[in-house]
Amino acid sequence: MRGMTEADLPGVLAVETACFTSPWTTGMFRAELLYPFSWQRVAVDEQEEVIAFIVARHYGDVWHVMDLAVAPLHHKSGLGGRLLDEFLVRTPVDMAVVLEVC
Repeated sequence: MRGMTEADLPGVLAVETACFTSPWTTGMFRAELLYPFSWQRVAVDEQEEVIAFIVARHYGDVWHVMDLAVAPLHHKSGLGGRLLDEFLVRTPVDMAVVLEVC
């Protein structure tokens, strides 16, 4: 797992599209990468292909998980939980979590 970059967006969009009927757009993900109070991570396979991701945003004193998805071939692998665990470790304990999960 590592921080999401602009180069990851095609893979992130592939996972997003496979998981949701109303997927986020490239522009929405790009905006999160530029937003100073946004936190994004990707999980990649051995070939550095994106297989899961998480996007969270800080509003005032509250963090929101905006989007969390795992590629269908990797469902039940624990990747979503690992991404969420990393988020919880890196953010304050007092928070609200809103999930859009696949």
